[in-house]
Amino acid sequence: MQRRGVRVTVVSTVASRPTTTSDDLRRQADAFIDLADLRLEIARRVPSARQG
Repeated sequence: MQRRGVRVTVVSTVASRPTTTSDDLRRQADAFIDLADLRLEIARRVPSARQG
């Protein structure tokens, strides 16, 4: 995809052991977003099941 000019972003976490995304894939991507960095942002936007 990158050879065709498409920017590649990988979203995963490095907190889990073993990690779910290979180091090679993270290094090759144009950007890597760790889910831990998004945790608070996601928690604010997803309504709780209890709020119904």
